[in-house]
Amino acid sequence: MRFTPAGASASGWSIVSDVTLTVVLWSCGVIAAFVTLIVGQIVLARVAATLRLRRQRDFERVWLPLLTQGLEHVPDTLPRLGRRDTAMFLSLWIRLNDAIKGGSSESLHRFAMRLELDRAARRLFAHGRLGHKLLAIATAGRLRDRAMWNDLTRVVSSRDLDLSLAAARAMVRMDERSALTLLLPIIATRDDWPPSTVALILEEAGAELISEPLVKAVRDAHPEDAHRLIRYLGLAHPDITRTLLHRLIREVTSVESVMACLRVFTDSADVDGVRRHLHHPRWEVRVRAVKALEQIGTVRDVEPLVVMLSDFEWWVRYRAAQALCTLLSSDIDCVKRLQTQHSDPFARDILTHVLAEQGVL
Repeated sequence: MRFTPAGASASGWSIVSDVTLTVVLWSCGVIAAFVTLIVGQIVLARVAATLRLRRQRDFERVWLPLLTQGLEHVPDTLPRLGRRDTAMFLSLWIRLNDAIKGGSSESLHRFAMRLELDRAARRLFAHGRLGHKLLAIATAGRLRDRAMWNDLTRVVSSRDLDLSLAAARAMVRMDERSALTLLLPIIATRDDWPPSTVALILEEAGAELISEPLVKAVRDAHPEDAHRLIRYLGLAHPDITRTLLHRLIREVTSVESVMACLRVFTDSADVDGVRRHLHHPRWEVRVRAVKALEQIGTVRDVEPLVVMLSDFEWWVRYRAAQALCTLLSSDIDCVKRLQTQHSDPFARDILTHVLAEQGVL
């Protein structure tokens, strides 16, 4: 027996029930269609990935032996390289270049020119997506293709991190001197460029080339930006940077620049430039000053470091204890006496900690 709510006719209730059933059936149909569509997309994506992987393996099976042979000499005959395979070949060619000690091979360079990869890279840069543009830029740098120089000077100022850094590296590979003249002022203003990546680019150019332009760029930089260049002075020749660093460590006032100076300051003939920062109001600076003294300090610095054992900041006390162990490494019993006789419990505690770390206790 069908239940009919009070006050509702049987025919009216039947119509409501039919409508509800229709809505439910349509909803189920739509959900099923969406599920089928999603499953279909997943299957197609996996099939496409499998086909791509298979095609890449087939491609490498043909070209990798030829490229390996090309490390010694370019083969007399080469297969035709289709445009749709350009990105795949460039990726393989760059990986092989990177695997070589020294990062380049004249034979591989000739191999690339036989295939006109310089032109292929330009086309890829002009019409490719981001990944293809990065491949094109890397190739242009490896081939020292100055035809892309103007394009790279525009890209290096881009806010796109990957593109700008790739362009900077490629420019240095194309023409170190011209690139450094252009790039160093940009480095001073780019707070998004990782220092480790920039250091690798400058190291690739070499101390011989970067020293004088870097010193000039530091002198010309705005005081608020100078620290982004000072941090790389350690990559330059000390004979060229010494005078500048002696001046900077006494004159710079921003915390970032002071810390940058302390990181690269290694002249034991001018320890006073470091000592003056032991009582800086910022603990980060005091830590760097203590660390610098550990490297270039003398027995004369033992007493100031003992005072630093009572600093209110744990990291300062910790670095001071490490520095004392380094400077008094030939008389570790002196450090042990400090550890037991110092009047400050914080100093005794940090010395105990560091001596235990070093396996002395």
